[in-house]
Amino acid sequence: GVIRLKLREADGIGFAIPVNAVKEFLTFNGYDPLLPVESLHLGAEVSLRDKGLTLLFPDTLEDVSESRVRVFTDPEQGAIVYTSDRVFTPWDLAALERAFLTGGVFGSFASPKEPSPVSEVSPLPGRVRGSAKGRDARTGAERSAIYSLIELGEEKVLSRYEGPPDAVAFNRSVLERSIDSVAVQSLLARPVAETIDPDVVEWLPRALPAPSAPRIDLPSSWDEEISAPFPCLGVPPMESAIAVSPPGDFTVSLRVGWWARAWDDTATPSCGGRAAALGSSYAYHIDWLGVRYVVEGVLLDQDTDGRLQLEFVAPETKHGFIRDLGRDWLARRAKRD
Repeated sequence: GVIRLKLREADGIGFAIPVNAVKEFLTFNGYDPLLPVESLHLGAEVSLRDKGLTLLFPDTLEDVSESRVRVFTDPEQGAIVYTSDRVFTPWDLAALERAFLTGGVFGSFASPKEPSPVSEVSPLPGRVRGSAKGRDARTGAERSAIYSLIELGEEKVLSRYEGPPDAVAFNRSVLERSIDSVAVQSLLARPVAETIDPDVVEWLPRALPAPSAPRIDLPSSWDEEISAPFPCLGVPPMESAIAVSPPGDFTVSLRVGWWARAWDDTATPSCGGRAAALGSSYAYHIDWLGVRYVVEGVLLDQDTDGRLQLEFVAPETKHGFIRDLGRDWLARRAKRD
């Protein structure tokens, strides 16, 4: 705050105008453009129904992520960025908090801070809220974060604001109110628990989000999002991608990636450590956040210029439920091409 009065005969006793009152005074009188950082103000509650998340958002920020399990604001909207990731993991909140602060799992923020016990940093049941100073592992720039983790069984949501330390400190009360307002609804309400018969699935051609991309047959009732297959070493970045998941279970997916032009065949691509020639299938396992996933896919040439990567992914415990569906889908497209 701003000190306005202190007791002359006392040590450290005085009165101050609260810092938020000072910020409001400066903004109301048009002085906020002179401040070295942007002053954020909470707007109305934002409901992202498809993503199962609601919160009070600063009125200058907007979600630009096309993923159902991620919320992300554009760094060009301001120095402070909001991100939310929804994950499937058996880890508790303390372990997930350590993974976030260590860096590399949830972006480039990394902090030397040792997380406090959950019981000391949890203002609300079933969640952790904390703050940390660190650096951007890519650029080395100093960063601060205010974050929360929310538990819905094996479904967890990590929300955080990250930005330059001075910008985060100046807007701390606004960011904490926003973080504490986050409410989530489960996107894992109907986990796959029995075999999906490919013969009873209704297939519908869906267009990839690119003007000249091909249409791909995918289950008509499954939820769609922009998500790509795992990249294979030795191939250029995909130009368009799409994925679908059964309603109520984002851990299982069929994924499609597309290149407008064929790339050089001299280097055999490696998918998950396995060589994959064109037209041949590949399979491997990947471990993430304590869950072992099975990945199966194929690389295909198109009738015209271009290539496709088709892939299905599921936790090892659910792989048997969609194995027949996934392999039938791969075989259909491979036979067609």
